[in-house]
Amino acid sequence: MNLSWSEQLEALLNATDGNVARTKQRLYPLGVSAAGDLTGTWIPPNHLLPQPGAQAQQP
Repeated sequence: MNLSWSEQLEALLNATDGNVARTKQRLYPLGVSAAGDLTGTWIPPNHLLPQPGAQAQQP
């Protein structure tokens, strides 16, 4: 069976969605979940640390 790249991507995303749902059920067995779980609570690590050269630079 030869899937196109878009079909492969869709299958991968569907599998990932299922894994996320199962993980959430494990983490929140009572159904407690924030609406923003996947939409903005994850911040790339490089945004948590000061960027090199972002501090006050000496003239």
